[in-house]
Amino acid sequence: MGFLTKEICLEFSTSAIKVVKAGKLISTEKAMVAIDDSGNIIATGNQVDEDTHKLIIQPVIGGIICDFNAFEQMLRSIINRALKKKNGSFLTPLLSACCVIPDTSTEVEIRAVRDALEHAGARKVFMAYSTHVLLEGLESLQKDTFLLVDAGAYGVRYSVYSNGSVLIADKTDIGGEKIKQLINSYLYDSYQFRCSRYVTEDILTKISLSNENHDEVFNVDGEDEYGISKSVEVSFKGIIEYIEPYLYVILNDVRLFVKNHLSESSNHLGYILLTGGFSKIKGLSKEIEEASGLPVQLYNDSDYILEGLKKISFDFETYKKAIR
Repeated sequence: MGFLTKEICLEFSTSAIKVVKAGKLISTEKAMVAIDDSGNIIATGNQVDEDTHKLIIQPVIGGIICDFNAFEQMLRSIINRALKKKNGSFLTPLLSACCVIPDTSTEVEIRAVRDALEHAGARKVFMAYSTHVLLEGLESLQKDTFLLVDAGAYGVRYSVYSNGSVLIADKTDIGGEKIKQLINSYLYDSYQFRCSRYVTEDILTKISLSNENHDEVFNVDGEDEYGISKSVEVSFKGIIEYIEPYLYVILNDVRLFVKNHLSESSNHLGYILLTGGFSKIKGLSKEIEEASGLPVQLYNDSDYILEGLKKISFDFETYKKAIR
């Protein structure tokens, strides 16, 4: 890497943008843009104050850019801050950027990411599919054939990986955020009750798809429909029954994915690799094993995509397989 060359890696999601340089995470910012009444951008990333800024845009939803102009300006600001450049200065003309994209990205979606990075100042832009980056973080499995089930906040992505290549990929829009919305709907429908995002997340971590705690009840603090503080006694059984149909969509997708692969390919699926924040729901790995007939290896104790990006950020040329 030359003295005047800067190479950075980026990962963006609905909630955050991470910037990695030389093997280190140098910046994590909110994927948000605040605008004034005239539509002018007045704050980006961590400068956005959700309590004081009235008009806030999320340029990315479910891994897809939905507001190109806001996304581009957000990237420019975040990269400038990450590289500690003064406001209004130009990015280095030798900036190279590698960005993680979902395996299911279309050419149009990939082009949008590339254009945004180029408009934000990057002279060279590389793309890395999320499966490849994740496997670099795992430091193994490169020659195996398996199904990756990446259960994220805004959907579950399925990718068959074999001998260093993604053979087929698909996704469903049901993820952790959808399940949390369902929990909130259940609480309101059953108790005319609302709770904070943090309480909902806590409930999700306590849920088990096995029968070990379905008869248990627990107290939840929040507010009634008039904003008055309230505590209600909630049963795990009621929540599970409410969200179960949506969980079965995920399980059925896994089952069909395995079935279709076995009928269309000579590559034998050895196992399922389950990762992502939503994979932490208790009992999900066991349910997937039963639905697919394949053993499940659970990897949810670390951010493996981030670890993979750290490796790639040292030298893009070393990881040509992972980059397009």
